[in-house]
Amino acid sequence: MVSSQRQDGLTVGIYAHHQGSGHIRRCAAIAKELTTHFPTSSVTIFSSAQGADISLPLDTDEYGTYQDVTANGQWHWAPIAHEGLRERMGLIARWIDQEKPDVFYVDTSVEVSLFVRLMGIPVVSIVMPGTRQDPAHQELYRIATALVGAWPETLPAPKSLLPFTNKFTAVGGLSRFSTKGLPAAQPERQSDLVVVLQGKGGTQWDDQYWQQVEKYCKHWKIVTLGGSHRVDNPFPYLQRAACVISAAGQNSVADIAAAQVPAILIPQPRAFDEQSATATSVANLNLAVVLDEMPELSQWPRLLERVPDTSPAWEQWVNPHAAEKIAHVIYQTGKGVRL
Repeated sequence: MVSSQRQDGLTVGIYAHHQGSGHIRRCAAIAKELTTHFPTSSVTIFSSAQGADISLPLDTDEYGTYQDVTANGQWHWAPIAHEGLRERMGLIARWIDQEKPDVFYVDTSVEVSLFVRLMGIPVVSIVMPGTRQDPAHQELYRIATALVGAWPETLPAPKSLLPFTNKFTAVGGLSRFSTKGLPAAQPERQSDLVVVLQGKGGTQWDDQYWQQVEKYCKHWKIVTLGGSHRVDNPFPYLQRAACVISAAGQNSVADIAAAQVPAILIPQPRAFDEQSATATSVANLNLAVVLDEMPELSQWPRLLERVPDTSPAWEQWVNPHAAEKIAHVIYQTGKGVRL
């Protein structure tokens, strides 16, 4: 837990969704910026993911037996009589009652946002890409005091956000590797290295497929990261690669942008077309090759031959100050509504 004497700082709660590793990493980066720029602030991260200050029980179970998870189509996940859900909300409520936070940042959950707001705490929520005109997301956008999005401000706002642009800020792509502390010198690229980047959020890919791709692409060395080949720090691999093949999750795209590496994106099926929306935006800026589906094995040699010759202007996407900008939105929101 990051804490200090309150004085003129804020008490900030942060919720990080447990799916994948991107949410908790993004929240950790934002928490660091908050306590760097506003050192008398106290920040507490809640999550079921590893690395939280307060660990929350899961609101899912092994057998998946749930009742009315959407509350008659109004929310995304609020199963009736689920012990894990009750416990996690109870932990958040007790902390709010004790610490009396000034503001809560949610990344991302409609239900946590509504719950916190019902306790009288202003909410800053991140907006995810995709088509989100469903009742739950629209309710979240209405009740949030401020909304942020981790994509370039030059992109048009999604239709689902148009009624709420007065409280929305696009901060640019947020990568944990794109910071002011990165060294200026970049390592030399390895001309035959292809990195396959798999996030913890899940893909339809398997090791056997990429082994077959390598057989077709005899002049290339293919290194798979993620899944059963997890590494703590993929960035040196990305920096050395001639090309990166990845799904189109927000954090993966931001990490690729931070490494300034040519890429092939193959968006995976996600709720609300989240990855497809990100991939479309990337393609519209001519930053990467985007494929609608997995190519036939025989197509990979030609794809890999042409992609490394591109020079994508990834600085259009990633913003080394993105986490800092979100921290300022959180701080300004908390300062505007004090308990």
